[in-house]
Amino acid sequence: MGGTKILLYEAGVDHAELIKRTLNKSNEGYHVVICNNPANFRQELGKLLNYGLILYSLFREDDTGLEILEHPVVKEQIPVVFLSGPVDEFKGAELIRNGAIDYIQKTQRNIENMAFFVTRAIREWENINARKLAEQKLLETQSKYRLVTENINDVIWETDLKMLKFTFISASIKGLLGYTNHEFLQLKPTAVLHPDSFREMNQIRKMITLRVGFGEKPSDIQFTLDLAFYHKNGNIIWGEVRGFLVVDENGQANAVSGIVRNITMQKYAQQQLAIRDAYFETLFREAPLAIILLDNNDRIIQINEQFVKLFGYSEEEAIGQPINELIVPENLMEEGNALTLMAYRGDYIDYDTFRKNRYGDLIPVHILAKPVMLNNSKLGVLAIYQENWDRKTN
Repeated sequence: MGGTKILLYEAGVDHAELIKRTLNKSNEGYHVVICNNPANFRQELGKLLNYGLILYSLFREDDTGLEILEHPVVKEQIPVVFLSGPVDEFKGAELIRNGAIDYIQKTQRNIENMAFFVTRAIREWENINARKLAEQKLLETQSKYRLVTENINDVIWETDLKMLKFTFISASIKGLLGYTNHEFLQLKPTAVLHPDSFREMNQIRKMITLRVGFGEKPSDIQFTLDLAFYHKNGNIIWGEVRGFLVVDENGQANAVSGIVRNITMQKYAQQQLAIRDAYFETLFREAPLAIILLDNNDRIIQINEQFVKLFGYSEEEAIGQPINELIVPENLMEEGNALTLMAYRGDYIDYDTFRKNRYGDLIPVHILAKPVMLNNSKLGVLAIYQENWDRKTN
């Protein structure tokens, strides 16, 4: 993976440089080539075999991203990760169904963690290709089946049709859960699966029974889910489980088989991000001070409940509005613009002044503001407004 060359198609120069610096700082040795316009990107398409991944930013509403996925060199040969502005779950799901490896919103947090997303995408791509090969060979003779299991890092497994007993496990189970093949085959699924995950496996078993009962061909039935396993030492190991029915020459199902990929680190990273987000959201939402986040054009991108109470604007009314036009009195506009310029330069704002609410009433406030920086690039401004009762009474 080290030294992977990445083609980044991003029209926003600031975003492009920020993503490039973030990736260059990672320990993976990524080399990023930026294309800021369609002409440069088309030129690089002729050199695609030199790239290990494409980061493609969707910035036009009519850009579906499907054209790049259908490119003859890209299709099934180079992983594509799409970057977007506001979340569009439908578009993201559609792109992934058509072959994209991931779909990421260009938030500050995601850009900070772009190396994690890229590394995950490349590993996922490598595992997909490995699984495709493995799954193809699993349908061949038993001898070839066992040969594949000795040459893949993921764990290949097989159970009886009721999924109550393991009938085969690859040697790679030792690396995943610490058991030898012989030890593991003596265990029941209830002994190695967390109770919640065992219940999920039961749901899969019921789903298989229903689908077969409705006449669906067993060879068409597949499933993917994340399960928590118990390591031999008692630790929790997360695995992405891909499964399918093993059929005989008559098309009748006689076992359930598949592959498990270790995703413990990804789960841990997601958990840490979720915890950090929860702390920030709680602080932002519950703080007894009015807090706002601004973009680089001084437009409001987020406010808390105290801002609503202090200035009278609802979230729908405030989001997207220039902060100065919304709450700076006309006679203090010059002062407001000066503070904006100071924040843009990177200065810390600690200032007493007046601001107006939606009804035009003047409010004495103490302002604290600081640019939000990432890798020496300004992403926006965080500002805090506290009603200044001392000034109000003087």
